[in-house]
Amino acid sequence: MTKCRRTVKKLQPSAIRTVQSIDQSVRATRRLTKKGAKLRRLLILTASSIVLSAGSLALAAPSFGGSPPIDGGGSFTCNHAKGSVTFDPPLTKGGTASTTVKVSADFSKCSGSGDGATVTGGHVSGTLTGTPFGDCGFSVFETSGTLTTTFKVTSGSPPLDPSISSFNSVQGSEGPSPQAGNVQGSLTSGSFVDDGLFLGFQFQSSTSCLAKWKIGGKGLNSSFEMG
Repeated sequence: MTKCRRTVKKLQPSAIRTVQSIDQSVRATRRLTKKGAKLRRLLILTASSIVLSAGSLALAAPSFGGSPPIDGGGSFTCNHAKGSVTFDPPLTKGGTASTTVKVSADFSKCSGSGDGATVTGGHVSGTLTGTPFGDCGFSVFETSGTLTTTFKVTSGSPPLDPSISSFNSVQGSEGPSPQAGNVQGSLTSGSFVDDGLFLGFQFQSSTSCLAKWKIGGKGLNSSFEMG
């Protein structure tokens, strides 16, 4: 009996150390568990914030491109145009050679009806080919090729498809300065289809036998219309 008590006494410090070690391990495990729980909560909150932010961005993001373009109808007239009609080779008195005609003009100050009421301005351009009648375009000369017209519209209005005009003709005048000129055609596709295009203008010159008719000079009339 005495021997057993001595053995127990000898084992007590070791047992105490073991208990202490176990206690320390348990405490460390608890600390790690608490840290792990906090970390898990932080990760969950962060992930939730990311998801919510992405959802908010998706809701706030505007649709790219806005409304799709439409084929506009109606008519409009613009009281100002600026640009040029150029000829290569230049128009000459008595000339009957085939001529390349380049048209480029911006138009603005517009009013109209239907979808034409939304037009605030735009641009018409294209390359035509025709044979003048030897009088520098005093009589209308027909051309081949097309003109393309693009439009600016009021804010909030649907954009308009470009208009394509064919069967275009060119005309200039011969007389006292300023000279008068025009380009006109039939709209064959796009907006305002089946209507007509008319670009009318004055240019400062004593003759229309030139390489360029300038559109939109100071104090000179110019206009653009469809319909």
